[in-house]
Amino acid sequence: MENHPGEQIMFELQAREAWDRRDYSRARQLAGEAMERALDNGQEGAWWSMALLQAEAMREDGDLQGSEEAARRLADHALTTGSTQLSARISTLSSVALRGQGRLREATSAASTAIQGAMHSGVSGEDLIIEAEYALIAALAESGELDAAWKECAVLDQLLQSDVNDQTSGKCYWAMGNVAYMRGNVEEGTRYHRLAADNLSPTNDLKLWAWFNKGSARMRLAADVVEPATLECIERAEMGISIVGGSEGDLLELEINRAHWAVLTGDFSGAVGRLKRVCAASSEIATQTIGEAQLLLGRALSGLQEREEAVRSLLKSEELFLEAGATDRASYVRTLIDAE
Repeated sequence: MENHPGEQIMFELQAREAWDRRDYSRARQLAGEAMERALDNGQEGAWWSMALLQAEAMREDGDLQGSEEAARRLADHALTTGSTQLSARISTLSSVALRGQGRLREATSAASTAIQGAMHSGVSGEDLIIEAEYALIAALAESGELDAAWKECAVLDQLLQSDVNDQTSGKCYWAMGNVAYMRGNVEEGTRYHRLAADNLSPTNDLKLWAWFNKGSARMRLAADVVEPATLECIERAEMGISIVGGSEGDLLELEINRAHWAVLTGDFSGAVGRLKRVCAASSEIATQTIGEAQLLLGRALSGLQEREEAVRSLLKSEELFLEAGATDRASYVRTLIDAE
């Protein structure tokens, strides 16, 4: 059947409309249709734009491997290699997808490459640098390189003093708060997460708001902050994700938060039940995240005086952290193993 240019444009518009509605599964499908027609019409620029949209929709839809593979193909495209701006965008996309798969060293490298490219892109507004810094901070933090992450937070904080949209500011303050919590600075972590909450609205993007509350709960729990505000974050995340729908990974991370709360409040039996279910579905979440689940399981089993099984979980946790490149977390787990 003949391919009319108007048909290509229709699919492009529908794909962007689906993206705006946060229907990412539909967006990736429609972007694929638009890509086929752009290729037939010799519209290379339109093909590239739709390929990027599809890769981003894959990321948001939880298909991190697919997103990373799509980013790798785009990185080799002539339009990408000929533009520092486009290269920086693709490197940032790659970093996020790699981090989500637990490939932290590669994620850090990709984000660093994105920053270098963004700094030389000549694009006003510093949007590319902000996105790349956000990706680098997240990758460094999950790798346990907290001092390096904190230095990047200072850079990002300065960038956010310019005219930046609320959603971007909220995501960045969220990442900066995470680093503060992980460094043991609860006061600074809480301050940044309050700034994030001020900028992220459930009416603007309910899914992002739910993710933020899920992430904020995780950081508060990691800092042993057992207070009503932490439980509120857990409950808001559960409510938001129940409305918008979440991936299997999202649901497992909610279970980890509930289990962590149970560990901190002494409900070791309840925590063990949740964590065993999570660990049985480990392929659905990043390597470092399942490492945290195994760590919590070890702590809960130790609380029940089941020391032999606790050590097995801790050894598995150490192995997973080393696999992900989170050597500081692996060292921490080793101290727990030695104590047992």
